Amino acid sequence: MDMEGFEDENPFEQDAEHIPSESSSLSKVAIFEPSSSPPPHSGALSPSSPPPHQPLRGPESHRHGATSNRTDFCCTRDRYLHANDDAEIAIVDALKTSVNSTSPYITYVIRTGDAEARHRYSEFESLRESLSKLYPTLIIPPIPSKQTLGDYAVKQAKAKEDAALIARRKRMLQTFLNRLARHPILSTEHVFHRFLDGEVSWHEVLNSPPISLLPKNILKAPSHNPTDQNAIQAYAALPNPSAAHPLRRADQRFLDSEAFTVKFANHVSGPMEKVTRRVVKRWSDYAQDHADLGATLNGFSLNEHNELASAIEKTGQAVDATYVSTTKLASPISVQ
Repeated sequence: MDMEGFEDENPFEQDAEHIPSESSSLSKVAIFEPSSSPPPHSGALSPSSPPPHQPLRGPESHRHGATSNRTDFCCTRDRYLHANDDAEIAIVDALKTSVNSTSPYITYVIRTGDAEARHRYSEFESLRESLSKLYPTLIIPPIPSKQTLGDYAVKQAKAKEDAALIARRKRMLQTFLNRLARHPILSTEHVFHRFLDGEVSWHEVLNSPPISLLPKNILKAPSHNPTDQNAIQAYAALPNPSAAHPLRRADQRFLDSEAFTVKFANHVSGPMEKVTRRVVKRWSDYAQDHADLGATLNGFSLNEHNELASAIEKTGQAVDATYVSTTKLASPISVQ
């Protein structure tokens, strides 16, 4: 797949004179610093006591390893994520259950160090939505989409139990959590830490600060700290812009970026996805042919004697090995 065209059209590559200096960027951030400093951090390791929500930090917090020297951990999950260089979040299982529900659903078992939490897909959605509101100026990593109506029409009641769909979701949700854990700002958010803690009720987290302090309309809140209660009255007077209203003087850089993103997304979800499915199907058919040929050769070897039987048997074993290798090659791609 030739991707050089996308590289040449990248709107983010600009000349040096068009990139604002670090000092000018820092000065803009300083304008929006809250007038009152947040209360001092207690540094307690209790997973159930959330710290006061901190405003967004400046660009210096995005440097690699900015949190490696931290000592004021808010909880045990925070300590695990930032005190261990090899910290990894793993979704170890997907179980069917009907706890607190009239219908069965899939719950994903999340392991973070020695802690284990269980969450369903809708709770991953609410985590991402909450982080998007708490940090409106950051790009929150994506999660896999829900099943489409076509999936339910084809597989009906078996759609949620499809092994390939569950395996794909496990992989993508695990990637989502680890991307949050590696983010210099999102990894320090206590809401994220409580999501990883199996002893905390996620419903309680969604109805407690800082999420409960968010305004209904996130556009009427300061972007550097949407939970700032001192700014509610000032931002409440702002007009509510319509999403359908076109910009009068749109920056050409953003227009180019949007066009590039749409073109890239259409390319990935269109031809590339079709080619991948076709390749996986051909590999699967190829593997099945080798499985049938290996079984035939192994059965044929039983009807012969001496060196010929041994040669046919070894040929069948080689074909069986090709079947196993091809299946192993196609399996990871089929769940992506």
